[in-house]
Amino acid sequence: MRVFVLLEHGKGDPRWGERFRRGEVYEATPYGYGTVEDPDVQVVLSTDHAEGRLSSFVRRGTAKLLGFDLVHALRQLPELRRADVVWTHTEREHLGLGLLKGLGLGRGTRPLPPVIAQSVWVADHWNSWPRPRRALFRWCLGHVELLTTLAPLNAAFLERLTGSPVRVVPFGVREDPWPGSGGVNPGPTAETAAEPAADRPIRVLCLGNDVHRDWELLRELARVAGPAAEVTLITKRLAPSFAEGLPNLHVRPALQVAQTADAYAAADVVCLPLHTNLHASGITVLLECATWSTPCVVTDTGGLRTYFDDDAVRYLPEGAAAERWWQEVRDLVGPAGESVVAAMRARVRSEQFTDTGYAERHVALSRELLARMGTRSRTAETLSR
Repeated sequence: MRVFVLLEHGKGDPRWGERFRRGEVYEATPYGYGTVEDPDVQVVLSTDHAEGRLSSFVRRGTAKLLGFDLVHALRQLPELRRADVVWTHTEREHLGLGLLKGLGLGRGTRPLPPVIAQSVWVADHWNSWPRPRRALFRWCLGHVELLTTLAPLNAAFLERLTGSPVRVVPFGVREDPWPGSGGVNPGPTAETAAEPAADRPIRVLCLGNDVHRDWELLRELARVAGPAAEVTLITKRLAPSFAEGLPNLHVRPALQVAQTADAYAAADVVCLPLHTNLHASGITVLLECATWSTPCVVTDTGGLRTYFDDDAVRYLPEGAAAERWWQEVRDLVGPAGESVVAAMRARVRSEQFTDTGYAERHVALSRELLARMGTRSRTAETLSR
């Protein structure tokens, strides 16, 4: 089976490999898709074609106008037509394929293969778009073979919108901790602090660039905790001035993966305050907490309970005061935190919330889809000649 993965421009070949070698990402292939390669499964990533100033302007302008990257999809047509099935990671990629299929490129002597179209942000932004864009998106969504999401709330929205079944495919990340800036893998149970938490401020960490992070609550948490906590925010969305007046609050830009490893290894607790969403905002960080054995306090929204229950994560309702968050943070420093982490890691293992597990779920869906459509693998046809 030949799989073509249509990724966002900048995350395909050769860019992702270059970023991996520079230490900007910790997976050798995007989202672990390449981990399932074997004699029966060939995974081909989309190509980030070189662009001049004009071609970049045209691609970006078209994407801004439509809401998805049609030009990038068109550039992939030769490889798309060689594939048995296409995987996409967000709507930015698969809406373009839906448009091409709806316009007839999915038929004829060289049809486009079936698409497994993962949706992330359409549901959360739907009501903010003008009617013409919503009509276009609904039409494009109706021309892909299988819609998937990372959480049931998103799936329910898309089923109502399209009238078609939507499958939930749980996400996963790298299972083992990656090396820190010293080139050493601290391991999930290593003692990284120079002194016990009782003799120093509690180290609170929050990471991410999702629009649904509640950064204001974290600033209030730093104010409430005072010198008893050091709160570090790693994000591209905030300027250092966000921490003005709070000496225990630190804003850092997105880091190399080695520095992110250091941050996880040093943290006592990760906090993920979130605004209401449907797409499991924060799930990557939550799964990385399991990788690094760091207990987490998180807002109960977005369908995160699909992944972890109350034994594995401390959930708080949206709108909970900073004082309540600080109470949970203090409680997780010690035996309670160790119990939570053990439950979280056990859940990851039992449900395979890993990058390999995530990719394997796509392989299983692909085989199911091809069997249902009566489509014989083009790879198999080639081998049988």
